[in-house]
Amino acid sequence: MDIVKEAAAFRDAVRRAGRRGPGRRYPADLRRRGAEYLRARQAAGAPLSAILRELGMGRETLAGWAAPAEPEARPRFVPVTVMCVFRPSRSAIPADADHPYRQGDHPGRNAAG
Repeated sequence: MDIVKEAAAFRDAVRRAGRRGPGRRYPADLRRRGAEYLRARQAAGAPLSAILRELGMGRETLAGWAAPAEPEARPRFVPVTVMCVFRPSRSAIPADADHPYRQGDHPGRNAAG
C-alpha cells in the first residue's frame, strides 16, 4: 500500500462525504477503509498520532470504526435481577406485637450476624 496516496485518497473521500455530526454517519465503505488503514499502519509500527494526522480524523472517530463489528465481540451490559436476601439473625430477642422484628432481622437493615 502506498501510504501517502492511500491517506490522500481517504481524505478526499471524507471531503466528498461532507460535514458530519450527531446522527450523520460516514458511509460504511469509508469507515471500513479507515479501519483497514489504521490496522495496517499499526501493524507496521506507526504511532497512533501519526495515523490520525495522515487521515485527518479524530481519535474517537477512528477508534469507533476499528472496534469489532460483531455485537458478541464488544463488551455489553448483561441483564441482572436484584434481590433482597433475608438472613435471620441469631439474636435471642423474641419478636412481639410492638416490635415485630428481632434485632438484626429488619428487612431494611443489614443483618448483624
